[in-house]
Amino acid sequence: MEEGRFLFRPRVSHQKMIKMKEVKIILALLIVGIILSRVYYITIPPRVKVEAPVSLTTPEMSYVMPVNEIPKLFVGDKETEITGFYTSSLPIAGSRESIENIKKYINKTAEYNLTFVIVGISGTYIDKSLNISAPVDIQEQLIKLFEEGRYKEFIELLEPMDSPEDAAELIDWALLDELFDYAASKGVYLVPSYIYNLPPLWWIKNYETHLQRSNTGNISFITAFNSPYNEKYADQVITAMVKRYKNHPALLGWDLYIGASGENNYPGGGYTNDLGWYDYSEVAQQRFKEWLKEEYGENLSVLRAAWGNSSVTFENAEMPKPLPDISDRDEMVDWINEPGDRRREFYDWQLFRLEEKDLARNHIAKLYKDLDPNHVVFSIASAPPINSGVFLREMAVDYYNYASSPYIDVVFACPGVYNGYWDEPARVVDTSRSVRYFQNRGKAVFIKWEDWGCTDLEEIKKCVVFARRTSSGLVIWEGKNIIPGDVDIYIYEFTDKEITTFASTLHSTSETSEESVKKADFVIIEDPFLDTLDYRWGIGEFEKFSGYKIRDRLVFGTLLSSARLDYDIISRDEIEKNPEILSKYKAVALVNLGRMDEKFLDALLDYRASGGGLFIVGRTGLFDEYGEKNRTYLKKLLNISEIQEYKITQYSWSFSNDDKLLEGIEGEEMNVKRGNLVYIPTFDYEKYGYKILARLDAKNNPEVATVGYKGRTVFWFPRIGVIEEEENIQKFLLNLYEIFVKGT
Repeated sequence: MEEGRFLFRPRVSHQKMIKMKEVKIILALLIVGIILSRVYYITIPPRVKVEAPVSLTTPEMSYVMPVNEIPKLFVGDKETEITGFYTSSLPIAGSRESIENIKKYINKTAEYNLTFVIVGISGTYIDKSLNISAPVDIQEQLIKLFEEGRYKEFIELLEPMDSPEDAAELIDWALLDELFDYAASKGVYLVPSYIYNLPPLWWIKNYETHLQRSNTGNISFITAFNSPYNEKYADQVITAMVKRYKNHPALLGWDLYIGASGENNYPGGGYTNDLGWYDYSEVAQQRFKEWLKEEYGENLSVLRAAWGNSSVTFENAEMPKPLPDISDRDEMVDWINEPGDRRREFYDWQLFRLEEKDLARNHIAKLYKDLDPNHVVFSIASAPPINSGVFLREMAVDYYNYASSPYIDVVFACPGVYNGYWDEPARVVDTSRSVRYFQNRGKAVFIKWEDWGCTDLEEIKKCVVFARRTSSGLVIWEGKNIIPGDVDIYIYEFTDKEITTFASTLHSTSETSEESVKKADFVIIEDPFLDTLDYRWGIGEFEKFSGYKIRDRLVFGTLLSSARLDYDIISRDEIEKNPEILSKYKAVALVNLGRMDEKFLDALLDYRASGGGLFIVGRTGLFDEYGEKNRTYLKKLLNISEIQEYKITQYSWSFSNDDKLLEGIEGEEMNVKRGNLVYIPTFDYEKYGYKILARLDAKNNPEVATVGYKGRTVFWFPRIGVIEEEENIQKFLLNLYEIFVKGT
């Protein structure tokens, strides 16, 4: 294998391949590439470590506790900056050379007065049996099979090897021993990150049916969630690792690396040669059947009624396949106005997929905490607001479960900085809202920054200023990865000059906390799970309408922010668990929340009865939990008893002239015909006492209202995320805030 060959992809929030130099062994590099491709996660952001010790000699507890309501990291009795590096280099069994680059970053951490280094540990690489499963004489052939995506043939070519009694005995602990001792000598902490779903080659050979498969039959080298064999052997390694290092002076905590890219997610979305849906493995199929039995109380008649299938049984039930993408205009319009995939079996499968990965995450997080309650656990977390696209396919949506986890102390996200990054309001808004969300729920937060071709040092300085403004940490990613695609995107390694800019700005900038743990008076509610049912993409000219309703919600948040209107984001899941959470807010926005159930509706009605404001937007409250048409929810939200639907698209409409909500936009036309694809609910406005603020234009139907209100209930039925009409929408929102929030 020639030097510098691309062999594997490390874990990042996007698929990437790491470039490593050959070190006598290895195919490992190669192979894991596949797997590791997504395994690296984002690290903790740096905060200034003021009295950096020359060396670490005494084990200390680490924990998170609030300081002025902001969750902070402590080591011993001292508050400690969440700053450092996240390496993409991995220890490789039998190769001391493989840890030299990690030592380089330990040195940089000490030099720049940062706190820690997160070090990935892959069972594929650090297992000493690597060359037994993949002897030197077949490595080139294995590499070729791997690069061509012929994974089944790859597995068949591996040499057989019996599964060990204890997988920990195959780990090259000497490499980690050396790293821990070296870090301690430099006064630097380490955070080991064992890649839970990337197994050794002997495991891949022996348990192929426990590897995730896509709807097209493609094999991923990511293990199935809750595979009993992965739990057995990975738990053995983690248990041995924790026991070995939990009392080491250089240990800061443990990083939770689970899923295809460390984000507790499924493959797909660029993490394999197949961008399909996972997991259709044999073990997942069997677990789905057991899940159905529990979900339906083993009542076959209930299952058959729900699925609309008189022949389905708990023994022959199959995992459904996703619907195809859309290439027809009428079909795209119907999809936008419907609640997503309405098949009950698909709903069940998505819920199963979500619960499977949550079960796996809780298992491994609890294992760390049970073995070592004296150190913090880090985890990359999905974060609000939820985006459309591959995130829904991968199921990286359940941020609320990270927020409520008793086992996770520190969460992080991993955006890539590039020239012009801070000029994009949506990205800035998303990142700041994510930080605030977790801080308000007691989690310390950091951002791991990746170099997506940034050459402007001012952009790097702004990353640091953001950390100081939000009281979040900052971690720097080693990089050297590729995001494959039609045009490959290279993820660079930050230069010494850029790292110096990070560090010097960090140490010279005071924390202001101006954007941290603030509680807004206005909140956007989203339902991440039900968003996963709205997954179909448009093809060709219809691609621009993909994720229409979710993007509308995202742009709505961006419009609020650019108008300097503060808001929070919460999930429906949180509300159903604790309806009182709504009492913190003066008004809520329900943007395209198409599906509802009685519990969620009751929480909203109780909130309105207690004086809360409702801003009802787009396709909200028109279907039940399972996608059946049911306008009862919208009728109750509007406090009316009858409603119809006006099926019109590509329409324009105008504001009227006589209300304080219309100050500055009286009579303005909203001429966004091509973008308006949502139908408009209608009712007898006068009968129910609603003041109409806008109507369809004369050529459409001026009897149909698009915007109106009664008391503290306001409806806006057309698309709201319209950048072309940004100024008018923002003026309306400013007026709305005056009423909802300030009460004027």
